[in-house]
Amino acid sequence: MKTTTARKSKPGTLTCRCLRRPMPPCESTPGGWPGLLEINGAQYGVMYHTQQDGQISGLRLVKIGETLPYDISAGGECDCADCVYRQRECKHMAAVALLIERGDLLRF
Repeated sequence: MKTTTARKSKPGTLTCRCLRRPMPPCESTPGGWPGLLEINGAQYGVMYHTQQDGQISGLRLVKIGETLPYDISAGGECDCADCVYRQRECKHMAAVALLIERGDLLRF
């Protein structure tokens, strides 16, 4: 009988920092402006998702040099492969949570 074991994630530490804080849409900047994050050495453009009432509903991350965005919802879900297919917390969510805790990103 063949047995299978769950695949373990690679050990390591998460490194992240906010290089430029994003601005959500507001009266003075209706479109907001993008920020710049660094997660494990890779840079990501970041923008807030807002609802019609102005409440922040999530974030969009786009790795510099790539076109595929990663959307993180207020419910704490990311649409990257780690979350969708492997059903585990990804580096995007962990970095965003840490940057919110540090005060670099707005809580949503």
